[in-house]
Amino acid sequence: MPHELVALEASQEVRAVAKPVSPLPASRWSGRIPGLDGVRALSFIIVFVAHMGFMDARPGGFAVSVFFLLSGYLITSLLLREHYKTGTISLRAFYIRRTLRIFPSMYAVLIICALLVHWHVLKGPFNATAASFEAVYLENYAFWWQLSAGHHGFFVNGTGQFWSLCVEEHFYLLFPFLLLLLLRKKMSFSQISKTLLFICIIALAWRFVAVRILPLGEQYCYSATDCRLDSILWGCLLATIEHQDGWRKLFTYNRLLLLLPFALALLASTFIFHETGRMTFRFTLQAIALMPILYLVTHFPESWLSRPLNHPVLVHLGVLSYALYLVHVAAIEIVSRYVPARPIISWPVCFAATYLAALALHWAVERPFLKLRTRQRPA
Repeated sequence: MPHELVALEASQEVRAVAKPVSPLPASRWSGRIPGLDGVRALSFIIVFVAHMGFMDARPGGFAVSVFFLLSGYLITSLLLREHYKTGTISLRAFYIRRTLRIFPSMYAVLIICALLVHWHVLKGPFNATAASFEAVYLENYAFWWQLSAGHHGFFVNGTGQFWSLCVEEHFYLLFPFLLLLLLRKKMSFSQISKTLLFICIIALAWRFVAVRILPLGEQYCYSATDCRLDSILWGCLLATIEHQDGWRKLFTYNRLLLLLPFALALLASTFIFHETGRMTFRFTLQAIALMPILYLVTHFPESWLSRPLNHPVLVHLGVLSYALYLVHVAAIEIVSRYVPARPIISWPVCFAATYLAALALHWAVERPFLKLRTRQRPA
């Protein structure tokens, strides 16, 4: 039998095992997705600048929404990659990988910040109850609950940003089960996309209700998982859309460039909503506006928009983005407290302290656990 026929039959057998079949090129199923590290780096810089007090909470909250969208896109892409290669998704391996990726660094920073509060390096009394809620990833609900009771600062000082980690962890507990169920039902990517879109619409509708009926509804809608899960789901939706021929033919490079000004205008409009609109439509419109931008960055890495995001400096900061996000609040507070200076001096010092702390966390905690994570990846 000719080698070409043997290869064709082998290819057909592989495709029969791993359904639905991915139309993406083989290069997308190995290595890092281009541009994502650069987007992570820019998102962190926006968060850092916002927490330095230069901007109000809107840009910082937007950057968190970008992180959510990236997480949904990346996690879904990895799960679909595994299903494409093996014909299934190992939930056990997934949760081991997530645990080794998220938990060690987060708990290390939580413990260090608790010690710094105890030693009065960071301000505020140590609250053991708040630390317990953070340790079990319930800060986003506990913080709102304490605010509604008239209390403030229900977290270990230096870790207030951990609320977003709670949202992601709650999402990771549920989404892989849902995706595996949909794949086992032999649903097409189009059907999976419609299912995810329906859930996004439900989450938007619930925000309209929650912002009006719950105490401090705006704060609840900003940080509660049930109100923010669609910020991650839109990224999951994009990861399923890119597998559909119709959408891939529609999202050509030239069409995406024509769409780019409208996406940027839609993003700009989300910063001028009144308070109710900011906590309802804002998250949905930001996700919709970011989807074509993210598609352009990841699918056309040689474009003028994508090339800067693949710069080695941004890629390096993107690799450190999780560690940077964990340590930056504590670093900013310590430097601001002990190195009083004008912004022209304090800003670089704060960023340098954040970078050095993140680098230490990366080498001391993240790197050792990376080897354990790689053992859980599908062959």
